[in-house]
Amino acid sequence: ITFNNSPFNDFVELPTQYQSLIYSNLLCGVIEGALKMLQLIVKVEYIQDVLKGDPINEIKITLTDVLEELYEDDE
Repeated sequence: ITFNNSPFNDFVELPTQYQSLIYSNLLCGVIEGALKMLQLIVKVEYIQDVLKGDPINEIKITLTDVLEELYEDDE
């Protein structure tokens, strides 16, 4: 996923001592949690971040597993 506009880019400015911090990584957790609710296990990581000087924001999503839903009748 690539995108240019993010509230993190508009309202956050990282001080020099925190340049290694991936502040926008919160979005990765939101995406991972939402997909887990749909029984999809994914690995989500930031590839490019505008706050670190990259031209765009890029998030990589890798599907690692699909969970089967268990119903009460299946037990």
